[in-house]
Amino acid sequence: MMNHSEMTAHIRKRIKASGIKARVRKSVVSGVFGTGGIQIMTPSYDVKFSGEESREIAFICDCNRLTGVRGDPIDVSLNAKLSGREQIDFYLPKAAA
Repeated sequence: MMNHSEMTAHIRKRIKASGIKARVRKSVVSGVFGTGGIQIMTPSYDVKFSGEESREIAFICDCNRLTGVRGDPIDVSLNAKLSGREQIDFYLPKAAA
């Protein structure tokens, strides 16, 4: 399994390859989550992710075994319905953090 920095770089590369313009950064999440996070943000604040972009981002993260909040599985179809967001957060499984 890749470490936090490697996974962030890999997700950044996969999102770019899919044609989605986004900023991808590593975030350190402490407390309840106890794991590393990856934040995916639109390139500017006046831009929002479309439903298709949200679905593709969730699919990429799900295929790379990232999780939702508190280790919940990523629901790709739900993410497709959540268009209009500026930021999407995913988390590494506890064993990989």
